[in-house]
Amino acid sequence: MGKSAKQTPLKFKEKAKSLFLEHPGVDKVYFTQDGMPFLSEEEAAVQAETLKDKTVTTIKR
Repeated sequence: MGKSAKQTPLKFKEKAKSLFLEHPGVDKVYFTQDGMPFLSEEEAAVQAETLKDKTVTTIKR
């Protein structure tokens, strides 16, 4: 479902780094293509359904 790390936009990586600092128990962050971060893959998928590009990008700690 998610894109590989090599294709991950830098803005997603930077935001994920910040979220990992804020949420030390979280190992993955999910981004919809509008740049919205989610801690839940299911919530990201729901948001993605409202977008033209329905891709969810996963970033691992």
